[in-house]
Parts: sequence; C-alpha cells; structure tokens
Amino acid sequence: MGGDALRILPNHIPPSSISAIFVNHPEPPQQTGGADAKSQGFHLLSREFFIDMHRALEDGGMLTIVTDNRWYAMLLLKIVAALNNAGVRFKSKKLSEGSRVHSEGGVHLYQGSPGPECGHVVKASSYFDRLWQKGINRHAETTNRFFLCIVRLE
Repeated sequence: MGGDALRILPNHIPPSSISAIFVNHPEPPQQTGGADAKSQGFHLLSREFFIDMHRALEDGGMLTIVTDNRWYAMLLLKIVAALNNAGVRFKSKKLSEGSRVHSEGGVHLYQGSPGPECGHVVKASSYFDRLWQKGINRHAETTNRFFLCIVRLE
C-alpha cells in the first residue's frame, strides 16, 4: 500500500492490526527554533499521528523511529511522554544495545542504531546513508543517530 500516511493510517488500517511501524529519518517540522512542542510547525509525527499509530498497533506492537537530528528526537520524546500522561500509553522496549541519552515519562531516547530488538535485523546502506556520511545536512549530526523503540500498552 502506498500513499499519504496521514490519510491511510486513520482511514484504511483497522485498529490493533499492525505488529510494527518503522519511521526512518522523518522530516523535522522546522530546522531551527526551540524545543517547545506547542509552537512547532506542521510535521508527520504530531501528537495526533502518534494517537493514530497507537490505535493501529496491536497490544505490544512496536514503533521504531530513527533520526540524526537530536533536536527532533527530543521533540518526539516529549510528545510521546505527554501522551503517556494523557492515557495513550507507550513504553520503551528494554534493549541490550544503544546508549540511553535521555528519558522522560518512562520513555527513553537512545543514541546509536536500532538493532534486532527494534526490528532492524539487517545492516544495510542506502542513498540517505551515503549523504549522511558526507555531512550533507547542516542540521543533522554526521556521527550520531538517535532512536525511540517503544511498544504500545493497552
């Protein structure tokens, strides 16, 4: 299935029907500014979209998000932590790899690359990886990646 995830997920995916969702290097809402989630511009991984993903995931279903933008990773962490406080519950998966860099509301942000525990069973290189290694984006880090690996709670 292909198309706009903002339309497909809430309108065509039944509740509790997906075991895993992977979001690799989403576009941040803006490249500069504060980390106040209430003042950010439009972007896919909004509070509402996290609620849609939670609805679509089965109990214990996994959501893995990878980014090379520390600011954006922190924003996503804050969104998920705020949702936990509002009853849309996720928890971080216990990992043997990855270095925890920040925690909020029982959700952890890791530095490194997600491994098999987060559903990434194959190490591969892509066009994006080659650009990333060249440091093509001044807003991203060329040596660090950050990820959330969370599971849906009922």
